[in-house]
Amino acid sequence: MNIKPIDIINETQYIGENQMIFSDCFAITFKRVTGSDPVSVNGYPLADGESLQFEQTENHLDRTQYNVVFGTGGTGPKLFVFRTIPIRNYFKD
Repeated sequence: MNIKPIDIINETQYIGENQMIFSDCFAITFKRVTGSDPVSVNGYPLADGESLQFEQTENHLDRTQYNVVFGTGGTGPKLFVFRTIPIRNYFKD
């Protein structure tokens, strides 16, 4: 049995307001910009400049819905989300 390669893209998204992020990806990273407003992802507070990463194994897709909520007290709401997304289904021979 051969597993054919999976085509992927890496996406970068800037988040500046409270919202739900749908992952549908192999890997996702949330990066709080240093000096920005406090932010939590699914209730987990990110420290100033901290990243939170989730990565799947064996080409499984993460289907989690991540709730991004900003507080106040910094230079404004600033968060980057990096995702590795499949653009073609893989199949086995």
